[in-house]
Amino acid sequence: SFIELEANGTGDLVKKIFEKGYLYKSNDFEVFIQRQKELRQLKSEYIQYLNEDMKHEIQTYLALNLRTDINVVIPECYDSLEQWILGLFQEIVESKIYVQDIKDIEKYIKNKRLKEIYELVGFICDCRKVPYEKDSAFEFELMRMLNSFNLRYIFSILTYQAKEASAELYKIEHQGDSNYKFRKNQVFRYKLASYLTHLLQKKQNPKFDRDLPIDWTYSELENFISAQIIGNYEHWEVYTPDEILALWVESVGMQNDEENI
Repeated sequence: SFIELEANGTGDLVKKIFEKGYLYKSNDFEVFIQRQKELRQLKSEYIQYLNEDMKHEIQTYLALNLRTDINVVIPECYDSLEQWILGLFQEIVESKIYVQDIKDIEKYIKNKRLKEIYELVGFICDCRKVPYEKDSAFEFELMRMLNSFNLRYIFSILTYQAKEASAELYKIEHQGDSNYKFRKNQVFRYKLASYLTHLLQKKQNPKFDRDLPIDWTYSELENFISAQIIGNYEHWEVYTPDEILALWVESVGMQNDEENI
């Protein structure tokens, strides 16, 4: 359940919890998660070929949870799990961070944002029936957006360019272009790249931002950090990754590396 709630970028965090021995997972659990991962990838790659019944059946399997044992090891300095939770909370909200922490936080924020963008790409392209190829060239354009615009602007960019790509695809298909089947997966990327270059050269934001999908699920971890650490109670969709990092560092302060020796 935690992995599902925090699907956008907390894989490293969950891995560290397992490594520290607070959680125990069986081999069956690992196989189950791997199979779900493979199914999710197949769904993403072939979404345009699936009918509604197949999509529903796949989603049913992806929603399944396999129970796993939880081994909670309470440190000797605490008498109960409740005391440990309170101690951890105080440590989290009062501790300053080091340079290495900043690097880890930056990695977490950018990974989270990239996965959110892929979710939006899938949502828009599914609605518009726009094919795309998830390769390094496409991800390069997503990274350009990620580093320059907040998530609301990114959603606006993706929506507009998917509309433009849909019109272009319709035109070249009905013109009898013999290369259509080879070109169709690249049209969206070309449109996106051209518009991004225009915005970045002009140093402009899009004219309008866009509300995220009505069923968008906000990360529980994001909500906790916004409320308890940064303290502004705002969703991260209105910030770029660099702005989120700056707010985080400003809120908690930094320690010199020498203090960590």
